[in-house]
Amino acid sequence: MAAKRTRRYFKETRLQQLRGLCETARHGSLSRAADALDISRPSIWQQVRALEQQFGVSLVQCHGHKAELTDDGQLLLELATPLVDSFDSLKAAFDDRRQTLVRHLTVTTTPALLENELREPILEFHRQNPNVQLNLLDQLSHEGTSLLEAGAVDLGIFSHLDENP
Repeated sequence: MAAKRTRRYFKETRLQQLRGLCETARHGSLSRAADALDISRPSIWQQVRALEQQFGVSLVQCHGHKAELTDDGQLLLELATPLVDSFDSLKAAFDDRRQTLVRHLTVTTTPALLENELREPILEFHRQNPNVQLNLLDQLSHEGTSLLEAGAVDLGIFSHLDENP
């Protein structure tokens, strides 16, 4: 039986480390990269060192307060930048998609309630929820209740139920 391989997450490349490398390249300084990421200078240095250990190469050369990427650092930067940028834009893309996603709500109610009581609430619902497609079914109370119990509709609105209120 093969031995189970233990995952050592602390030794694996992480997004924060790649972001640290990208910020170091962008700012030309570990201190300014740390400030941009709101972390300490030793933390950014540890991130870069972890990448160097993971890849087995020198990625950054420091000259005083200035930090320059080595050729290997430039190569990793070229590969990492699209990943970091893509990940950083994930929340905005998700929020954008979510706002444009059409959602569906199926409601059953009686013809009398639909005609007399629900007109204004439905119009207000549309104003407040433009991305929700509202499907209205006018059914008698017992028919609407059956649809609701069967899961064929999301919501049932009735003034009273004939049996078993």
